[in-house]
Amino acid sequence: MPCLGLGSARDYKVSLPAVEEDRRPDQIALDDRWGVWEARSCDASIHVVRLHLAGEEVLSCFSTREDALAFQLEQLHSKLSWPRQVLDQLPERSRMWDHPEELEVQKQYAFRDVTLARKDLVEDPAEGHALTLTQLESYRDRGFLLGLQILDGEDLASAQRDFDDMLAERTDRAPVTDSGRWFAAGVHIELWVFSHEMNLLYVMKLVTLACFLWCVFVSLIPIYAKRVFDGGFGFGKFPYPCFAAHMQLAAASLLLGMVHLSQYTMACTASNRSGQASWLLGPHLCFKLKYASPPGMAFGFKYAVTNVALSLVDNSTHVLLGATELLWVLALAVTINSERPGVLEVMAVLVSLAGNIIVALGLATGIDAPFWPLFLNLLAPFIGALCISTLRKGVAGLFDPGNRLGGTTSLVEFTVLKLAVASFAAFVSAMVLESGLWSFQKNPDPWWRALAAYPVAGVATILASGVLTSVLHVTLAWLAWLTSAMAVGLLGEVKVLPQWSLNQIFGTKHALSSSYLLGAGLGIAGALLYAAANLIAQTRGKLILNTSGFSFQPREDAKPQQSPSAEMYIASSPSSRSGTESLTGVEALVQKMATSPRVLAIVQDILGPQFCCWSAHLFCKLPGDPTSQPWHQDAGFWPLSESRAVTLWIAFDDVDESNAAVHFIEGSHRFGRLPWKATNTTHHLLTQEIPDVELLGAQVPQRLHAGEASLHSDLTVHGSFGNHSDRRRAGLALRFVGCDATCLGAMLNGFQMNSACILPRGKHSDPRGHWKALKRRSGNERRRQRPSLDPCSPHAPRCRVVC
Repeated sequence: MPCLGLGSARDYKVSLPAVEEDRRPDQIALDDRWGVWEARSCDASIHVVRLHLAGEEVLSCFSTREDALAFQLEQLHSKLSWPRQVLDQLPERSRMWDHPEELEVQKQYAFRDVTLARKDLVEDPAEGHALTLTQLESYRDRGFLLGLQILDGEDLASAQRDFDDMLAERTDRAPVTDSGRWFAAGVHIELWVFSHEMNLLYVMKLVTLACFLWCVFVSLIPIYAKRVFDGGFGFGKFPYPCFAAHMQLAAASLLLGMVHLSQYTMACTASNRSGQASWLLGPHLCFKLKYASPPGMAFGFKYAVTNVALSLVDNSTHVLLGATELLWVLALAVTINSERPGVLEVMAVLVSLAGNIIVALGLATGIDAPFWPLFLNLLAPFIGALCISTLRKGVAGLFDPGNRLGGTTSLVEFTVLKLAVASFAAFVSAMVLESGLWSFQKNPDPWWRALAAYPVAGVATILASGVLTSVLHVTLAWLAWLTSAMAVGLLGEVKVLPQWSLNQIFGTKHALSSSYLLGAGLGIAGALLYAAANLIAQTRGKLILNTSGFSFQPREDAKPQQSPSAEMYIASSPSSRSGTESLTGVEALVQKMATSPRVLAIVQDILGPQFCCWSAHLFCKLPGDPTSQPWHQDAGFWPLSESRAVTLWIAFDDVDESNAAVHFIEGSHRFGRLPWKATNTTHHLLTQEIPDVELLGAQVPQRLHAGEASLHSDLTVHGSFGNHSDRRRAGLALRFVGCDATCLGAMLNGFQMNSACILPRGKHSDPRGHWKALKRRSGNERRRQRPSLDPCSPHAPRCRVVC
């Protein structure tokens, strides 16, 4: 056997090729690392296995990588009984945060002894170093360090304020269901808000709540408006729907404007700062109107076109032609919003469309109208679909964290602008259609005369409907941001039930024919089918139809986006700016932490003087979140030529077992790369995990006070559990890599690890120039779409690997 004497391989039964004595590497090269790696001796290379198992060193050399890995697994099983069951088939790699399989054979998994360089020093080993020799020995033996003091006093308070402000900006509109990603200050930054928002079930609850609010208010407004038009409140009729819509929309816009300004004032007062978030009177108004105007104009003119169309044909013809709106929703969602529905989603639309047609045919007495009335009645559903499509496009563009406002526009501010534009469009419509030149009524008095003669209390009643309108449109924008254009279009089918119920309550009853019940049932069935198809697509995949026929596309098989939807490109390398004065809050926070002398001194004691920060993750796991992080090794996901990466996890809150502290497996970094198995993703963020970790070593929780940090190797097995406390767990993970390691290629999502780094010492951090700082990009290059929770969108989020 090719055993070199450190431990025994006598019980190893598989016949392996021996390695000649002159091909063994120098003993020094074997003594400074553990794991499985390729070493060169003379003109040949051998594969070394050095493991530290149950207090015993095992060392062997082999001619092939396969034999070395087989020996590693045999030793793990014989000495630790790991794993309990044979891992027959490895799970597929995650397409969002992993590397291609062909890069695996180029990677070396070896942990270096960090104490040797310190022991060789002639001078005092502790002088000028952040870590003592005892701490280095602990890191060598355990694979992690705890309780490293990074921040205290005002520095800690300042970092906590920056984190809280940044977190508020990211969660003031809706839950963060995918990481918000930045490339800022020359480093790849991701914000992960671990809460119920990361749970699909909780997202469904939020969508259900938004749907409920929308259905209630979209049913109340027509009842309220009809009473106004018919004089049901005792003030007489006001048959001017366009001008009434103008007053309703203007009142809603004004009301929401006051709410928005109050929110902004309180936020600035609380944080003692201003200018961080977008607001109505702030800069870039034209930029905001670019996204808010199209849906606003569409909503405003929809009133006019619908009323004109209805006045030219009978109600049955209007309803029948209006059933085509679902077809327009489908067409515009594909063309404008780039949504790609599967077969089940299209079937859901067709089922709902069939229901609408059945309802219309039950009312129809035959279509006998000239061209222009028919054209206008077909134009009305097109504009209705355009309202939905432009709304989805507007919220996706304005909430995009890569735009010039950093995605800080809130739902309320967006709705204020949209309703203001819609009010203007409705006013223009009233001037054209209700000014006396042309009118829906037999007595065409202009609207201003009717308004002057209308009681003040009646005008106040019309304006009061702005309260209902404001809630409706904020909820609609929320739904459009949470889901997709197609989902919002189909939501209209669900409102049948609340409309009928409220009509019964308020006395505006409608006869229920068999055709109406059948059509309404099909409409609701189509909406439910669409919801079920979405759920299947989110968890498993979707059925698609292409030139080769029907096929099932698993969720992980979707084509990886080169620029994931939640990416934000904020420009700069450290050398392009002086200090952090010109950086945004998140940039400044990461830049300050990643270049802190204390942080750099700690990392240098582990990696040596040549290293860089290639990634940063901002974490926030909120109270009650069941999401867990399966046991894993970072090195398995990163395409590095050798295991030369560490993670420094800085706590902004006190962390212990109760609020989802990370747990480390002591000594697991000296086992080499461990195989994984597929895991249940219901409450997990990864699709694979390392099994039976209790056999590998003791589990040590990451107990930290705010301002302290932990540091662990990329080979250390670690994971976290759900947060079952009433406290959040917030922190910043800075990922550093020794610049003697090489990035072997791009990850499956297109990200290149060595393309966006903080080089703390500039070129001296990496003399060979392999690890590069991100250069500034123009605003257009930094734009990315906001993620959709609807899997029909090509920008639908996917889980990514975090700790």
